[in-house]
Amino acid sequence: MSHRFTRRAVVRKLAFAWATTGAALCTKVAPSALAASALDGRTVLIMVDDPGCIYCLKWEREVEGSYRKSAEGSFAPVEKRRKGHADLAGLTGLNYTPTFVLLRHGAEIGRIVGYAGSDWFWGEIEPLFRKAGYVPENQELKQDERRT
Repeated sequence: MSHRFTRRAVVRKLAFAWATTGAALCTKVAPSALAASALDGRTVLIMVDDPGCIYCLKWEREVEGSYRKSAEGSFAPVEKRRKGHADLAGLTGLNYTPTFVLLRHGAEIGRIVGYAGSDWFWGEIEPLFRKAGYVPENQELKQDERRT
């Protein structure tokens, strides 16, 4: 007899294992809607926001549109979560908003706390993306040119 598990069943089993083993001490995100990204092997940028956060609104006006259209946005789509959302149960230290958390396969790669302008954001996000294995298109071209 073979067992077939649905994604929902896997997430439930992970949630139970997580709750009973005290796994909140490791760097994995608690099983939730984000567990699906871990199962899929996706990279996501979680934006933790708070109602009334002026810096969150500023980021949305100045960066969100261009980020979603960018190659970086394709590599790690942004998913917004309100501070205190159940999906964030496995992440500690979410005291300030906005906080941007880069996850790959459900593990935290790094985070940016706060927002101080568009140029600052792009400068801070670049090293996190490199750490996650992202190579900008223009660097791919330079590497191809070296090979020829």
